[in-house]
Amino acid sequence: MRFLLSLVILGKLFFTNPLNALTINEDTIRAEYARFQKQSLHQISQNLGQSIDFVQSLSPAVRFVYSLHHTVNTTGDTNIQKINAQMIAMIIGRGAGVGGVSERQANAAERAVLLKALRKANHKGASEKDFNLTALNQNTTLGKHQLFVSNYLQGIKKSSPPQRLKFDNGLADNALIAHFGDIKITQQYNANLPTAPVIHPYNLDDENWDKQSQAINYRNTLFFPIRAKLSFNDYFSTLPTEIASLVQGHQNVDLFFVVQNNPWPQNQALLYRPHYWAYPDAPAYGSYSVGFGATITFIPTPFGSTINGKKGPFYDGGFSVHPGDGQRIVSSGANCPIEDLISGKKQQSLAFWSLIECNGRYALTLHWLLNQKDEEILENINGNWAPTNTLEKLGNQIAKNRAFTNLYTFAF
Repeated sequence: MRFLLSLVILGKLFFTNPLNALTINEDTIRAEYARFQKQSLHQISQNLGQSIDFVQSLSPAVRFVYSLHHTVNTTGDTNIQKINAQMIAMIIGRGAGVGGVSERQANAAERAVLLKALRKANHKGASEKDFNLTALNQNTTLGKHQLFVSNYLQGIKKSSPPQRLKFDNGLADNALIAHFGDIKITQQYNANLPTAPVIHPYNLDDENWDKQSQAINYRNTLFFPIRAKLSFNDYFSTLPTEIASLVQGHQNVDLFFVVQNNPWPQNQALLYRPHYWAYPDAPAYGSYSVGFGATITFIPTPFGSTINGKKGPFYDGGFSVHPGDGQRIVSSGANCPIEDLISGKKQQSLAFWSLIECNGRYALTLHWLLNQKDEEILENINGNWAPTNTLEKLGNQIAKNRAFTNLYTFAF
């Protein structure tokens, strides 16, 4: 989403004169904007129950929307809820009363705030008319923005109830893995590898395994703090335009959000490994053997810390799953490196997309490749959440942390 950088924030809404929902218009928003723009960051952070760092990470426009959303959540007055929902719709729909819509892309935290506010406004009675999506067919910034909003509103109508997070325990130091959706673990390598495309070197480092307990020293080895398989139909409307265009009309699309660490030395070549998704039923040992090829595309996120550029689509026919030493089933070959995409950035945390087509199936994955510091921060966030929470609520906590404001998320 895009919003003018010069937009200003307000805190909790308090109306000195009760407003009637029917009188809400751009002048109303402009007046509320003027009244609350005088608040300090300290006042705003107190009103919202957020840190000053988090408030500073949001543009003034998004702080304004967040404040409206916060009031909807905290007031018991249904009339004020409806008023605020209408104002959120008017602001998100066309930038009403706050300067309009600009070319600047929202960062990860801003996007999360805006999408949640949009959902809340829709839930609290804001109509499509309130969004005033009149520029949908125009090839302009406003038109493109409104097309996204329209698609997202349609997605809300089709979406399923929020899925609950599950947490796996049992790894070294009681590290938690948050996961949801029908995402299983491959038997290959006994390494908690999800049946989704992932990144790792050709040889996984067995030296970090405790052979008796089968626990992993995840500080020095591959670890996935979050693994999620999302409903493609529910989340399609939240995808960036370029990504959505690549999968528009396709059937059999698996949509993943996979977060992993990057514990290897900088001179260790990293490879794209789709094997566990392509052949999820491969056993740990035996005579299982299959070769396959796939068409692959890597795409940068539209903003934030990401890969060096787009690559593909290209065909790679060098993949296989076969017995190795001791009939252990391994994934080969040493192909599909991503070194050119992450050159000069191996110490950074990165977000990027991959799209693969294999045997009539597609996997679209948002990868987070985290450095050790950020992985440990995320691990701590996981540890503070109970298994009954949703990915959206976990996303709220991620968005609050400045370590992740430069990593792209979509719809959490």
